[in-house]
Amino acid sequence: MTNTNQSASCCLNCQANLPESAAFCPSCGQKNTDGKISLLALAGDFFSQLFNLDLSIFPTLRDFFIPGKLTKTYFEGKHKKYISPIRLFLFSTLLLIAILSSHIKFDRHAIPTDPVQVAKSVYHKQFLATADTARQLTLRKFNDSKSAALLDTHLVNLHHLLQQQPQDDSLNISLGDLTIGGKKFIPLRVSREDYLQKTPEELVEAVDSLSTLEKIFYVQVLKSFKESKTFVKYLIGKLLWLAILLIPAHALFFKLVFFRKDKYFVEHLVFQYHAHALLFLLLSFYFLFEKALPESSLLYIFFSFGIYILLALQSVYQLSFLRSVFVFCLLHLSYILLSILLLLLVLVAGFFMF
Repeated sequence: MTNTNQSASCCLNCQANLPESAAFCPSCGQKNTDGKISLLALAGDFFSQLFNLDLSIFPTLRDFFIPGKLTKTYFEGKHKKYISPIRLFLFSTLLLIAILSSHIKFDRHAIPTDPVQVAKSVYHKQFLATADTARQLTLRKFNDSKSAALLDTHLVNLHHLLQQQPQDDSLNISLGDLTIGGKKFIPLRVSREDYLQKTPEELVEAVDSLSTLEKIFYVQVLKSFKESKTFVKYLIGKLLWLAILLIPAHALFFKLVFFRKDKYFVEHLVFQYHAHALLFLLLSFYFLFEKALPESSLLYIFFSFGIYILLALQSVYQLSFLRSVFVFCLLHLSYILLSILLLLLVLVAGFFMF
């Protein structure tokens, strides 16, 4: 958008008359504008409002659930009436990430490579070895059938109490069927004691049969195993980067689809910010109250959001119902493909940066 210096004779936010060459409205304080805004100005609007909580939250929440209204009103020049699109989007994204991070619960017994479980198994093995040594020393001193039967019973009871003790002294770590260049990654076996005491780099370097690429992968795998809870929360934090990459990419796709419409890229971008902000707030609500909601609630949320986007497309882009359905299906398919591609890129990058 190139022309950002045009002004109006009256404020588009409150309709007050503006003095000639007025830069700001004397009534509400909004900058004199014709409703158009550049990408740079949009970013500046976000930073200027980042820590400025005001009453704009109330009309924003009121009109948020009317399909397309926030976007249309924003480009009618009423910028101060609502929270900035970027600010609204970032708030909803950070809220969702925070709720997802606190929502994660780990069952340590289900993670065989969890350091706590490995430490227990190592301790149990050492304890049983000590008990067996004590049994043999006792039998040397009291070598009779009653003592042997009593000690054997105690040892059996110990084995029963420590039944979590695995038979294998090593951990078998595999990358499954992952192949690169036609070569399948060989499984990595490490002793439980070494797994606890050594760093991932030390464990991998000790295995000469691994290639350089396999070593790189296994170092990251061992890091994720040793810090499983931190690793998953770390990946969830990468959702922000996924959204930051996905929204401009999909806005560009909107620009290509609606190339005949007299709309700038930033207008498609704002539409994306508003749509994603609503979706993330709905998901935050769901995960926050998941236990109190019916099992089918998530399905209803996505269905309702789909209807919302369909109506928003009609409202913002002035489409007929049938064309809106066609465009919605096309954009939905492109969104899924873009999401999968960018999600893989973000997760792979996050995996190797952990």
